[in-house]
Amino acid sequence: MTRTTNPWLILVLVCVAMFFFNSLYVQRVLGYSPIQAGLAFLPVTAGIVVGAGLSQVLIRRLDLRTIGTIGLSRGTVGMLLLLRLGVGGSYVGDLLPALIPLSIGMGLTFVPLTLIATSGVDRGDAGLASGLLNTSQQVGGALGLAILSTLAANRITGTTTTSRAPAATDLRHHSGFCRQRSLSRESNLGPFSSRSM
Repeated sequence: MTRTTNPWLILVLVCVAMFFFNSLYVQRVLGYSPIQAGLAFLPVTAGIVVGAGLSQVLIRRLDLRTIGTIGLSRGTVGMLLLLRLGVGGSYVGDLLPALIPLSIGMGLTFVPLTLIATSGVDRGDAGLASGLLNTSQQVGGALGLAILSTLAANRITGTTTTSRAPAATDLRHHSGFCRQRSLSRESNLGPFSSRSM
């Protein structure tokens, strides 16, 4: 079971962070509205459905681990294609060609990993095996988002402090205002107490 939960955790770790960062890219860089961004990720759902269907066909011919490896390699190709995304990128030319192999790879990987994790387990332990699989999925998503968001924030902070970007200055003013407001509430002196002192 541990052999299965480790790749599952890593897969979900990467995928959840990928969705988060790409939704930011689509909205902040490409200028999509939240609804347009949601619609832009519909091909991912279709790709997962296609990949899951392919894996069910391939299960009759190939080993489960082989199918999982094929899915992970396709997903890795999609992730590597995401490295090309830049400020001047486009959805059709840059993001979509990466999302298609990535989503098909996800579908090809999810089915074999689930079968590997739950097959060969005693009936009494089937619930435990399924629970461990779902727990690794939740932990992987939370860890991936936390780790990669921290790395991205450190990278952005390092570049914005040297260039004195207006967005970083606005963020500092906003956080300072929030800190001031919380301090004034705690001391019950009112929101403009610093001016009166």
